Amino acid sequence: MSAAQIEGGNIYVKNKNDINHLKNVLRAKIGDGVDISDSGSWEYATVIDEIGRDWIRLKIMDKRRFAREPSVKVALYQAIPKSGKMEDIVRKCVELGINRIVPVLCARTVAVRGDGYGARLERLRRVASEAVKQCGRGIVPEVAGVMGFCEAAGEMARHDLRFFPYENENEITIKDFLRRFIAPSYAFRGRLPDGSDSDGCFGDGSNASRIGERRDEVLSRAVGSVAFMIGPEGGFSDEEAESLKALSCWPVSLGRTILRTETAAAATLAMLMYELEL
Repeated sequence: MSAAQIEGGNIYVKNKNDINHLKNVLRAKIGDGVDISDSGSWEYATVIDEIGRDWIRLKIMDKRRFAREPSVKVALYQAIPKSGKMEDIVRKCVELGINRIVPVLCARTVAVRGDGYGARLERLRRVASEAVKQCGRGIVPEVAGVMGFCEAAGEMARHDLRFFPYENENEITIKDFLRRFIAPSYAFRGRLPDGSDSDGCFGDGSNASRIGERRDEVLSRAVGSVAFMIGPEGGFSDEEAESLKALSCWPVSLGRTILRTETAAAATLAMLMYELEL
């Protein structure tokens, strides 16, 4: 809802989709409690006071800061999968607490390209909105426009913490990686991706795997935002993997098995939220 919907101690619901959700999905009636948010900072405990033909009036009983939103903002950069798998990825990741989802075109992406994905984006945004209502979150996560790999990798570099699950990583597990940032005394068994700028999109990757003098600087940053990238069905190309390493995006292992791209996103986010929020 928007602030314009608040009149005195009441909230007027006039959006057709929201009215349909209350009337026909939740089967709500006068006197029922409804939690509603302004998609900014506040959520309201209300009760249904009156139901009109094309509006519903909610009486505000309490106002409070969001209680269900994660303290750390997490962005998923997801290589576009085949068929309708992206809807499942959006739905599950919204339930698990994602803040932003960016569809990415990787070298091995097999999907509709360019403007042909526009209609699907609108569908994905509706899926995100529906998932928020189902799980009771206060903010609808952003589903951004499609990005090419280079643009997405560059944007990831602005986050405090960034990594990518990689099937060829056999040394650093996601548990090692996350706990090293949360507990500074926890020691890595592996290597540190290089923190220097790459030459162009991919760079030469020559320093991508060395343990550098910037380790303490990187590890001392406060973690306010996290980003991770999930590759397509065929995995990241060697050049893409080296490019991410050169931008200090850490390669991590999710375990002994290779997960499908639609499984990897939800599994990674669940592990991340376990370490950072629970």
